[in-house]
Order: sequence, then structure tokens, then C-alpha cells
Amino acid sequence: MTDLLKLSLQKELEELEKEEQIFDRKISQFLEESDDKNPFGLKTLQKLLAETFGEAPDFDAIANACASLETQISESNKIAEKVSGSVRELDLQRSRAQHALTIVEEAKELSNCLKGLKEVMVQDDLTKAVHHIRRFHQLDLSILQGSPEFEEMSTLKGNLKNVVFERFEKAILSNELESMKKTCHLIGPLDLASESNGLYQSYAAEWLEKRLEEIDESNAKHNVQNLSTLYNICAAFVQEQMPLATSGFSSSCGDIELLQKVYFEGGARAANLMRNYLAETQTKKRISEINAMMMREFANNGFGLARPQDNTPQKTTAFSSEISIEMDRSLDDLAQLLQYTETYDRFMRHIAQVKHFLGN
Repeated sequence: MTDLLKLSLQKELEELEKEEQIFDRKISQFLEESDDKNPFGLKTLQKLLAETFGEAPDFDAIANACASLETQISESNKIAEKVSGSVRELDLQRSRAQHALTIVEEAKELSNCLKGLKEVMVQDDLTKAVHHIRRFHQLDLSILQGSPEFEEMSTLKGNLKNVVFERFEKAILSNELESMKKTCHLIGPLDLASESNGLYQSYAAEWLEKRLEEIDESNAKHNVQNLSTLYNICAAFVQEQMPLATSGFSSSCGDIELLQKVYFEGGARAANLMRNYLAETQTKKRISEINAMMMREFANNGFGLARPQDNTPQKTTAFSSEISIEMDRSLDDLAQLLQYTETYDRFMRHIAQVKHFLGN
């Protein structure tokens, strides 16, 4: 039994060896042959391998070149850093030189302002003095503070403010309009608006009150004309005083305050005149009476609606004439009141719109 098994296994081994030899021959034949059907033959592969190693780059040379390039780049970086540092240093020096030049120019301009201010103060030319103050405020005062010229200029500015305020106050108390015009435009540049506005508004209110006292409100028959006079006084006052308020007190809204004062004061007095007119002329009663007359006239002849067959014109009755006269008189008076009020209202609105447009 054992011998048979050995013989069987030996036979199978021999068959396997034969098959192996067959496969070896086929593989060798496949690798050796190179044609269109078999482009991967051994010869072709050997040729490609030879070409590949024959054309391989010189990695040592490439490594040396990279090391040399790295050295050059490192040296270039160092040079660039040095150049950049030099540029930054030059820029800093330029900035310092420019700042120093600015200080010199500002100091020179301050010296000129101080010299000019002293000269015009001696000449008592306040307008030119304020011009030098404007130039002074246009300078970069942050770099000039602490200098003797700056301190002296500030002292002279304070003295000028005192002079202008005293003259303005004197003009207000003496009611000298021309003197007020000469000093009002100096108040804004000297920062006196906030402390002078109260004085001016008191003057304006008192002066407006005096002008409005010219209106005789006791005579109701003149109330229509009085309303026109009232509006004319208010409009003339605004035209006279608004330039002063704008030039001197716009920074503290003094011009707006003046316009509101005139508008409300004039409006209150106009309302009183209208109420007095309606009360004294008994307008409500007259309208009721006219309405009653019209109703009676209508009841009598229908206001011509029922004409005779022969179209004979009806005679005008005494009632018709009386109604026409009463209505015409009332409508004329009311039309005048409305016309005066609308004209004045348009004027005041125009002034307010101009102030709003100019940003005051």
C-alpha cells in the first residue's frame, strides 16, 4: 500500500515538473519576442532600461547647484534687509526734517501774526486785528504751545476780546446801530458769541417792543391797516437785524433765536389784532344778520329764481342792496387780513429756508 502511494505521488510530481518546464519555455519565449502583439518583450524592456539609466540626471550636480543658489539667496536676503533698514532710516529722517520745517514755518507765521497784531492794535483797527487772530487759529497750535510768542499772542487775543466786548456792549446800551455793525462781525472769530448773545437778544427784544408800540390797537377801525403795519415792522426789523445776528451769533444759534422771537411776537400781536377786529366789528353777528337778510330775500322773491313769464326784470329791493354792501365790506376786510398774513408768512418762511440752506 505504501509503495503504491509513493509511485502515485512520484508520477504526479513528474507531471507537475513537465508542466513547469512548459510554462518556463512559454514565459521565456514571451519575454524574448518583441512585436506589435507583444511590445513588452525582454529585449524591449532591456533597451528601455538602458535608455533610462543612460539619460538619468546628475543628481550630485543638481544638489551642488541648489546649495550654491541657497547661499546666494541668503546673501541677497541680508543685503535686502540692510537696504530696507536704510530706507526706513532715511524715511524717518525725512519725516523728522519735514516736521522740523513745519515747526519753523509755523513759528515764522506766528511771529508775523504777532507783529501784525501789535501794529493794528496800536492803530485801533479792530477788523485787521481780528484778521490776524484768524491767521493765528489756522496755525498748528499744538506744536506752538509753550513758546513765548504763543503766550504773548494769547494775551493780546484776550485783550482784543475785552475791547470788542466793551465796545459792543456800549453800542447796545446806547442803541448805536452803526457801532453794532462794526463790532458784530468781530464777535464770532473771537469766540464771544455765547457770552454776547444774551445781551444782544435782550436788546433785540426791547427794540422790537418799542417799534411795535407805535401800533394803536385801541382803535378797532384801524385794525386792518394796523395788521399791515405790524407785519411791515417785523419784516423791516428782520432785514435790519438778521445780518448782525448771522455775522456775530450764528455759532450759538443767535440768528435762529432772533427769527423765532420776531415770528412768535409778531404772530401773537397779529392774533390779538384779528381778535379785536372780529370782536369790535361784530363780524360773527354781521354774518348772522346777512344770512337772515338773505333768507328773507329768498323767501320774498327767490333771488330772481321765480321770474315772470314775460321775463320782466325784478326790481332790486332795499334788502338786496343792504346785503350786497354788508357782504362786500366784510369780504374786503377779511381778504386784506388774509393777504397781509400770507405775504408776511411767505417772507418769514423764505428767511427760515435760506438759513436752513446755508446751514445756520
